[in-house]
Amino acid sequence: MSAFVKNLIYRLRTSLLALTLPTKCALLAVTLLALHSLLLLTASARGNEQLMEQQQDLLARQWVEQIAYQTQQGLMQTDKLALLSVLRLHLQNPLLHYARIVDSEQRIIVEAGEYRPELQMFSSDIHLGKDIAGNVAIGFDGSISRGDRATLNAQLFILAAVLTSLAAALLFMGGSKLDRLFQRARDELLRPSEKPEFFGYSGNDSMGELLRTVHQGEAELLQLTSQTCDWIVLHVHWQHFPRLNQQWGKAELDKRLHRSYQAALSLSRLYHGQLDVLRNDGVSLRFNALQGADEPLLRALCCGWLLQELDSDLGASARIGLVRAKGSRFALAASQAALVDSLAQLPASAGMQTRLSGEMKELLNQWVDWSDDTLTLKVRYQSLLEKQLTRLRRQLEADAGELTNAV
Repeated sequence: MSAFVKNLIYRLRTSLLALTLPTKCALLAVTLLALHSLLLLTASARGNEQLMEQQQDLLARQWVEQIAYQTQQGLMQTDKLALLSVLRLHLQNPLLHYARIVDSEQRIIVEAGEYRPELQMFSSDIHLGKDIAGNVAIGFDGSISRGDRATLNAQLFILAAVLTSLAAALLFMGGSKLDRLFQRARDELLRPSEKPEFFGYSGNDSMGELLRTVHQGEAELLQLTSQTCDWIVLHVHWQHFPRLNQQWGKAELDKRLHRSYQAALSLSRLYHGQLDVLRNDGVSLRFNALQGADEPLLRALCCGWLLQELDSDLGASARIGLVRAKGSRFALAASQAALVDSLAQLPASAGMQTRLSGEMKELLNQWVDWSDDTLTLKVRYQSLLEKQLTRLRRQLEADAGELTNAV
């Protein structure tokens, strides 16, 4: 494909993308209408051509049979002058250009006109009683009818072009007006006026209803649905963040935080949790009960242990709490933020810490070992997570190397 064709295709595609939606719809409708008209014109032209060819064949056959009947007497008397007179009389018609009469042995008796290869030849036997005394042949010229067909097709094409142009004008005018209406409605939404201007469209359809709602409707208060939550919240607090924020440069800190967010997002998806960033010195994940999944508390413990190991340079400390409340989604989000703030204020610790109710702590005993106020995962769970930790570190290091090469 040449550069010119590629450039032309690119320009056409860019122009189409720049069109408004109503204009695109109008252009599509016009294209479909033009294709429909072209198909109808082609079918009509073919049908007219076949019909006129059939009519020509029928006319020519009847014509040659008539000449054969008229020349019976002259052929019987071998009157060449009479035969030639009959042929010349018929050749006065512009459709006939050549005619001849032969005897039973195919010898030419008389002929008139000029023979040309492009003529259509039709013939008929001349009967004298039950015997065939000769044959008459005529050269029929169908070019005149072809010219008539071309004229008819041109008229049909002009009519289709006029109708398509008229439909295109109506569609583009309607599309442009519709686009202006949408634009004015958008402007009114962005900058409401006390007396919105008259838009000239009062139809009782969806468009009219939309404009009336935009210009005459009042703001409706949204109803906040109440819901109940029972979330296990894991907050991984970066205890060394204030010091490292001063010690590391911005580039190194951004690189390290990118790695931490990436790991937290991957683990949140792996353990069916939701990642929330509510503070700049840590990440938060919340877990709720899911059918067919492990307990939310166990999933939080696994994520907490893995993130502590991955973010040890930041002094990561996993802290787990519970949000059990009822209210709108905004009230629940506020409760989660308050819990995260309280978890961030817990004393510095190298292990995991919790703020859970008594029954939750009893549930913990099957997965953790206690030491003062901190807890650690039982060895059998840590051994299961070690392989996952090694694989995740390898992936993070590979991604960090690709990021460095890209920079």
